[in-house]
Amino acid sequence: GSEMCIRDRTDIDTNKIILNGGSQAAYISMMVNAIATDIDFMLLSGVPTTDLIEQERLSLIHRMKSNNEPQQLINEALGYQDLYFHYIRTGQNWPVLKKSAQENQEQSWSKYTDHPNKEADLKWWRENFNAFQPQELIPQIKVPTLLIYGEHDAITPPSIMIPQLQHLLKDAINTDIKTVICPDVGHAL
Repeated sequence: GSEMCIRDRTDIDTNKIILNGGSQAAYISMMVNAIATDIDFMLLSGVPTTDLIEQERLSLIHRMKSNNEPQQLINEALGYQDLYFHYIRTGQNWPVLKKSAQENQEQSWSKYTDHPNKEADLKWWRENFNAFQPQELIPQIKVPTLLIYGEHDAITPPSIMIPQLQHLLKDAINTDIKTVICPDVGHAL
């Protein structure tokens, strides 16, 4: 049969359509907002403000600093992560990444990074690393929006994301965007 459009459903008040999503679903909600004309409000949590690779870099730094890891270990983890994302971006130097992943699995910082065993382990990253560009969508938010972050969110840390969000919104036409930090919760709220 044919699919019914949401506007055609009699059990939904089409004058009050709200998009709700967290993390990646927040990004998807922003994508819908960019093309839809009948959205009235968005309620988003753990909103990323950078592309995936930069978000992973910032998250790594934040998590390690939050655990009082020394700067030397943070730099080592970032060096490994640079190699990891070089492969993600280019598809080059798999043997070098594989060797480094194996050699560094015992490092104290390895719990903060991914250590693939085979190229197939990175399939999702290779296909999607450039698909998410929230920094392009955030200034396009056109409806009243409430953005919620968890105080202890290590994936989209509010201490990093909110200043970036404010920068992205400084020239936005929509000024009806509010941000709230919920105490004592993480990314999943």
